[in-house]
Amino acid sequence: MGFVFGMMMIYYSVNAIEEYFENRKADFATMLVFNAITALIFATLAGDYSVMESPYIFSMIYVWAKFVPDRQMSIWGFPV
Repeated sequence: MGFVFGMMMIYYSVNAIEEYFENRKADFATMLVFNAITALIFATLAGDYSVMESPYIFSMIYVWAKFVPDRQMSIWGFPV
C-alpha cells in the first residue's frame, strides 16, 4: 500500500512540476535524473535501497514547493 501512495505522490508532484517546465523539456528531464541519482547515492550510503520511496518523493515535493510557493499542496492526500 505504501508503494501505491508513493507512486501517487510522484505522479502528482511531477505533474505539477511539469507545468513549470512547459517549454524546457531537457531541463525537466535533467532535474528528474539528478533527483533520482542523488536519491540513489544517499540510499546507497545509508544502506537502504528504497530509492523510489521517501527520498525521491520528498525531493520532488521540495522542488515543487520551491517553484510554486503560493500553491497549496498535499502530502498523501492531506493538505499542508
